[in-house]
Amino acid sequence: MAGRYLSPEKTLLDETDSLCPIYLQDGVSTASPYTILQPNTGIPQNWIEPLDRLCCYCFSLPHFYWAPDFFNEDFKENGGNELLNGEDTIQVEGLNVSFGSKLILKDLNLAFPARKISVIIGRSGSGKTTLLRALNRLNEFFPACKTSGTVNLRTEVGFLDVYSNGIPPADLRRRVGMVFQVPNVLPTSIFKNVALPLKLVLGLHKKEIPQLVEEALQSALLWDEVKDRLPDQATTLSGGQRQRLCLARVLALKPEVLLLDEPTASLDFRATQKIEQLLLKLKDKYTIIAVSHSLNQARRLADIVFILKEGKGARTFSSLSQPIEPNILEDLLEDVF
Repeated sequence: MAGRYLSPEKTLLDETDSLCPIYLQDGVSTASPYTILQPNTGIPQNWIEPLDRLCCYCFSLPHFYWAPDFFNEDFKENGGNELLNGEDTIQVEGLNVSFGSKLILKDLNLAFPARKISVIIGRSGSGKTTLLRALNRLNEFFPACKTSGTVNLRTEVGFLDVYSNGIPPADLRRRVGMVFQVPNVLPTSIFKNVALPLKLVLGLHKKEIPQLVEEALQSALLWDEVKDRLPDQATTLSGGQRQRLCLARVLALKPEVLLLDEPTASLDFRATQKIEQLLLKLKDKYTIIAVSHSLNQARRLADIVFILKEGKGARTFSSLSQPIEPNILEDLLEDVF
């Protein structure tokens, strides 16, 4: 399979390499014998740690040194969602995830419908974030993680199990993008925070990038606030703006599913309102799966609520916007808090 590689030492990765978690230390992969980032790539040394974080959390580390040709073609030809509203985008069957001897998720069965907001709630330690990371295989970046069961993602050719090598991890993490609780912005300009993955992940020509950056920032309801300060450092943005910038960075890659791990937990009331308004707008185009600790937020946003308890699916509600009988509400509060 043809591909582009940042290092002049190697231009083709085999299947084992493409599935292998890679970590950067002083510009060198600690999980592979060859150099990942060479000095002539133009990436400053002080970016290595932020890039490592960004790769793990946003769109998979292999993207930073490998952009296979099929990936670019898929982006240009499909570039969005083809699913009908209400059809399942992801089906989880018998999912078990453990770290060492500790079993976190236990025989979990869930289905996430297209163009809806599914909110996962539960006590701390119930497995909410682990479930999100299982949907695009980010748990594999953590030592001693073992996963069994199936996670079926609907694609152009039907459902494919993401754990049976039906979808390359690089493509999976483009299709199923993730935004974390703490915004991870790169120590560079606002523009480059969105442009960098378009260039390095998709290998797009620089003439194509400005328009796509603008579209992503508009989709994240951030364009009007930053259009006159794109060269400014992203670190000068407020917390809420940084979170929307991270979301724009994911949206630029044309995902089908958005995974959000408590996206408003570190934000104030006004910033939270903006994020919630944005999510309600985005659900017309994307399948959104979010973790939240707030029942009120789940009530405002969710089309479906999944409650996890000790790694198992405890309850499912079609919505929390309707009155709940007192005995059910009492059980719900017990499950969550």
